[in-house]
Amino acid sequence: MSWPNQFCWSKVGPEAGLNLDQILRWKEFQRSLSGGQFFWGVGGIPSRPNQDAFIQINRTPRVLFCEQLGKARKDYLLPPTVVLWTHYLNQDGREVALPRYAAVTSKGGASRHFAIVCNLESPLRIVDNINFDIGLFGNFRGSANIAFQQPAPIIEANKNGCPRMLYKRGFWADLSPPYFVTLTRCRELVEREKSKICEMMSSGSVDMDQFKTLIEQIKSIR
Repeated sequence: MSWPNQFCWSKVGPEAGLNLDQILRWKEFQRSLSGGQFFWGVGGIPSRPNQDAFIQINRTPRVLFCEQLGKARKDYLLPPTVVLWTHYLNQDGREVALPRYAAVTSKGGASRHFAIVCNLESPLRIVDNINFDIGLFGNFRGSANIAFQQPAPIIEANKNGCPRMLYKRGFWADLSPPYFVTLTRCRELVEREKSKICEMMSSGSVDMDQFKTLIEQIKSIR
């Protein structure tokens, strides 16, 4: 395929007690109800200077999500606590609430969390022919080695690179303003809320109205 000159890259896998298939359903409902936009939670984002430079030279910035190759850690599969993030800092540094149908969860215990803001016109789905080799890319304006530069670095082609590690499965999405955000304010989900999310995202018969009710319940002020 023809790769963008620069793009954001993030590995995806089980998180906050949900497997990847469940997470994709969770985000697809949010995308469908938000005009194509969805917030994908990550543990870190690029530095502000790199963000600004990346956006300035890319009129249509993109992000590649690749299914992780290794087995997920137990604390991601079965975290003792799960939190729901409700606000983020916009580009002016002001705290604003996440959009009505946007929801980001993560395992509890982290002092902070982040999100990549994405847009996709078609339904979210993992494809099998991504064939992304990290050995052929390097950090944007930085080190050539991206093997451990996660969770969401900006990368670019490395002309001196050599094949190293191939990610075959994943999906592309466009980045949407404000692109990369710091999440603020979170609350711990109770057991019945975690169970309900897991149950609904495991079912193939959940409709939009049921999802709307779920989101409104977990995002309501207590």
